[in-house]
Amino acid sequence: MTEKPFYNIETDGITQGLLSTFLDCREKARLFLKGYSLKTTNMGLTFGSVVHNCLNQIYSDIQHKKLRSIPSQSEVKRYTAIAEKAWREEHKVAPPEALQHLEMALLLSEQVLPVYFEYWKKDLKEVQWTGLESQFEIPYTLRDGRKTVLRGKIDGDFLLQKKLRLFETKTKSRIEEEDLVDRLPFDLQVNIYMYALRRIKKVVPSGVWYNLIRRPGLKQGKEESLLQFAKRCSDDIRERPEWYFSRLELSVSEKELDKWEGEFEDLVTDFYDWWQGKAGHYKNTNMCETKYGRCEMLDICAAQRMGRYYKRDKVFRELEDY
Repeated sequence: MTEKPFYNIETDGITQGLLSTFLDCREKARLFLKGYSLKTTNMGLTFGSVVHNCLNQIYSDIQHKKLRSIPSQSEVKRYTAIAEKAWREEHKVAPPEALQHLEMALLLSEQVLPVYFEYWKKDLKEVQWTGLESQFEIPYTLRDGRKTVLRGKIDGDFLLQKKLRLFETKTKSRIEEEDLVDRLPFDLQVNIYMYALRRIKKVVPSGVWYNLIRRPGLKQGKEESLLQFAKRCSDDIRERPEWYFSRLELSVSEKELDKWEGEFEDLVTDFYDWWQGKAGHYKNTNMCETKYGRCEMLDICAAQRMGRYYKRDKVFRELEDY
């Protein structure tokens, strides 16, 4: 009996994350599509996951009139508890290092988010949300007739002066705003989301709001308790909220979107050819170590060291409803 492949491009589809992995390195993409994932995750990703989860809950409650005022610290802790449960469900084999990152991410989120909503209190009344954490699944057909499905999850979309805009949250310790501006016309993630909005809403998006949240870069002192460290982080955030929270409002034209969609089809064609074995396969050694650290698959590539990995039961964990 032939074993069913873990991944099938026609039924499982493609995502921004998968295509980005393919662009990074074809061997990394091959290992990902065999189901390999790290048991641990870094602090930045964990913080981003918790914050995104909480923002989705809170904005949803605002949209449905369940929350009519700025959430207090105790209310934020209720949201982070839900985010923690979701994280643990997704990372059932998390090692101690990952759990330490989770504890710190929860702590920092509980300091950041109350001040975030005080700073952006206009979100409670002035923003007309049209979608939050919306998952999409759009059939995608190449010019040669080959079919797949484009999948993803959009942080949010809203109407501003009757024009549809994408809401995209970035959580990093370092944020280069100029780079975001320069990359917008060809940024893969943002343009995939605008592509999806264009098909789902039947309206051409007019641009994107980058919602930028800096992760506190303070370090816990050797003699400092977690509560003392939390207080110091909270004080720093309240002293300079404009450093931690900013937004970039960027416009995009229909002509720019059309140009990107043409280039995107070329990318999907390359990926499809590679998946079918019609294009070359090789390692991109330039990506073994970057400014973000070592490649997550380097242990396998270098020496088949498998101890840090486990096999996923789903191709795209972030799209758990599929």
